[in-house]
Amino acid sequence: MIDFKSILDGLEHILRLNLTGYTITRNEPRNNDASVAAKGKGWIGIYRGNMTYDVARIGATPWRVAIETKVEIQCASARSGEDAEARLQTAETEVLTVLHNNKKINNTVEMTHGFDIAYEYNDTIEDMYHLAAIITIRSEKQTGG
Repeated sequence: MIDFKSILDGLEHILRLNLTGYTITRNEPRNNDASVAAKGKGWIGIYRGNMTYDVARIGATPWRVAIETKVEIQCASARSGEDAEARLQTAETEVLTVLHNNKKINNTVEMTHGFDIAYEYNDTIEDMYHLAAIITIRSEKQTGG
């Protein structure tokens, strides 16, 4: 079995070590407050995604596990949607740089294979532009039977 907690520990560690000015949470409710996303450089949430176990090779006991972890970045601005977008782009670049530089997520996975990014526009507060980028990290780890 894979210890998903240790992977999130590693992910949180590398983000906190390399990023400043963000509110970083883990397994907390998703932020719905644009004023929180507007503080500092933005808000980052770390979450579990999916795991898929496949037999590594026929007749063997190890399993190859495809692991998805999620990092949600939120930025907001009262100035304009363009300002919120610029803030989100900066934050996304900073997070992706950390992830590119640590493909083994603090040695908790064997390799990161790529990222999927989904974008959202949150319009819960009038006169506030609240954007999000949800990064799904696709990693792999092998484990014994």
